[in-house]
Amino acid sequence: MAQASRSLTPATRGASGEHFGPVNPGPLSAQVASTFRSGSYSRRTLEEPLVVYRLIGEGGSPTGRYWTTLEPKGALQSVIDLAIDQNWRNPATQVIRAELPAGTVIYEGTTSAQRGLVGGAHQIYIPRVDPGWLR
Repeated sequence: MAQASRSLTPATRGASGEHFGPVNPGPLSAQVASTFRSGSYSRRTLEEPLVVYRLIGEGGSPTGRYWTTLEPKGALQSVIDLAIDQNWRNPATQVIRAELPAGTVIYEGTTSAQRGLVGGAHQIYIPRVDPGWLR
């Protein structure tokens, strides 16, 4: 169990950024903020490039807004850790890799649980993903 907990810890690169939560609402909509555990997340500007991953199914958007630093170890584990609701019809069978350049503003925190899925993985929300970042 200890090993699993370590794998869900976010990467610590760059400045810690600004922290937002229920008593200090940030710039994200309430709907997006609710995808982070307790509605709490941080905003930071990357000081160096960061590799991130996105899981999609056939026909999914490779440039969607939700990403993770956790390299996927399988569809089922990713669905559980990232709380990918299967009502979204995302089987998480394709892994998209991107490299975010230094200077990119990201919003990050712990994935919120939903519909019986645990969540708890490091989640990154990026308002606009440049297709040129995909690797």
